[in-house]
Amino acid sequence: MIDEQDTAVIDEREYNKSMRYHMSHCYTALEELIYTFGGPWLFGFLLMGLLVLLALVLGATRMKFVGVDELPGPAPTQHGSEIDHSFPFLESLNKVLETNRAEESQSHVHRMYFMGPNTFSEPWHLPHTPPEQIKEILYEDAFNRFVDKINAIAAYQWWEGAIYSILSVLAYPLAWSWQLWRRRLKLQRLHELVRSEYDYACLRSCRSRALYEGIKVCFCTSSAATSDLMLAYVDFFLGGDEKRTDLPPRLHLRFPMLLPFGGDGSYMAPFSLYSNNILTSLMSQSVPPTTWYRLVAGLNAQLHLVRHVTFQPVLRWLETHANPALGVHRIHVDLAWFQATACGYLQYGLLVHAIEEENDPDLVGL
Repeated sequence: MIDEQDTAVIDEREYNKSMRYHMSHCYTALEELIYTFGGPWLFGFLLMGLLVLLALVLGATRMKFVGVDELPGPAPTQHGSEIDHSFPFLESLNKVLETNRAEESQSHVHRMYFMGPNTFSEPWHLPHTPPEQIKEILYEDAFNRFVDKINAIAAYQWWEGAIYSILSVLAYPLAWSWQLWRRRLKLQRLHELVRSEYDYACLRSCRSRALYEGIKVCFCTSSAATSDLMLAYVDFFLGGDEKRTDLPPRLHLRFPMLLPFGGDGSYMAPFSLYSNNILTSLMSQSVPPTTWYRLVAGLNAQLHLVRHVTFQPVLRWLETHANPALGVHRIHVDLAWFQATACGYLQYGLLVHAIEEENDPDLVGL
């Protein structure tokens, strides 16, 4: 029989034999990487810092990839203004640009704003019922099909919102850059539809259908540095063969006129009023362009200070600065909300109307 001493020797040999093939401290490649940077906690903080840094870099360079179709520019040069005749080619270019702006503003019929803040939970969409201002220049059935195409393109996929939710928890700046990128892709897709894919079948004008013009999709921005892509609109123009003397309507026939704000009042997307050449040309029928420019600049300065929808400073500024300047021209502006969506989103903006007229009872002023 094997005594206890022999048993101990055998056990020791078996132990040494097993230890020969034992691989201590065996890690996977990911674990090696984590422990190289100081362990799970330190590695997590470093990864979070890299994500935040990447989000800041993307946020700083995002505007390089945003195509701005329309930027606020000077009003059309008044007849008789001085031009440097020493550069005839510049004079010709100025005349061409002036003519294009004048023709575009003179043929403009109506601006239809998208509803919704262009978020993953509530994307842009257009109502199927055309406004009264453009019913006479549209085929309603074809317009409904056009709206279906627009709304289908503007809608987001479920996974886009899921990625945004995850990034919002990990690094919000990165989530904002992701949302802005997806918004930009949607806008580019809408541009492609209107410019090259759609046949303009909803327009009654034969000339507009033949030349593929009469509808234009644009987004609103107060400056190239604050394009949050939350507000967009569709402009409708005359084709030139409608033979209607009452179109396009003059400024006072468009009252009350709604001018929604872009943004949502947050730090990343402050409220702003957008004014392009068409709107400036329309307002110049009653208000000098310099007065309108100062009003827009002053209002945007006040709107950038708004947080959590506290509009009291804006209301005071409208009463002390904007309305006294516009009252000389028999125009009054009020702060209002409109276009309440199914999810409860309220669109804030200005209601522009003549002093003789009363506010529309369907609109609720603030």
